[in-house]
Amino acid sequence: MMNNKIKFLLPKIRNHKYSLILNLDETLVYSQINYSEKNNNKIILPKTTLIMRPGLQEFLHDMKLLYELILFSERNQDYVDPIVKAIEKNEKYFDYILYKQHVVIYENGDKIKNLDLIGRNLNSFIIIDNVSKNYKLQKENVICIRPFCGNITSDKKTLKTLNDVLQRIRYDVDKTKDIRISLDKYKYLLYPIVINDME
Repeated sequence: MMNNKIKFLLPKIRNHKYSLILNLDETLVYSQINYSEKNNNKIILPKTTLIMRPGLQEFLHDMKLLYELILFSERNQDYVDPIVKAIEKNEKYFDYILYKQHVVIYENGDKIKNLDLIGRNLNSFIIIDNVSKNYKLQKENVICIRPFCGNITSDKKTLKTLNDVLQRIRYDVDKTKDIRISLDKYKYLLYPIVINDME
């Protein structure tokens, strides 16, 4: 049974009819926190290494023209906001950002991203994530992307392919009126470059 203590709705969608809900870690970026000693006092200082998925800025720029962009991370705001600042250095991409406090407890204690709480119809959004359990309540809305672990050389085509398919879906949904139908229609184009076959 769902823990309903957390209840929130984003404001109504503004500039677009349809939304993309994007995960952060291993979907858009790869980050690693390294700890090193400072001087002889042995003060441990964290240092974050951030690697953006190839083509990230172009992908977000193009998607921003077609969709409302919602970033939904299961990490704390203190961790997420500096990464968003690095991503949005020259352009604001995300309309809204959701954090760890917006993740809900479901059934046997699993933590999930309950997209019912964002105030968007199921026929109007796609979620892009690399972890299947994050979206167990909205499986028809999902593109389970291959995880990005910082290897730029082997990941040059992922976001480009995803960009092309999401543009097709966006124009097709004007006919179908249900983004799940359009996603199902074009999902085959995401194999094997984008779709995570391991999930």
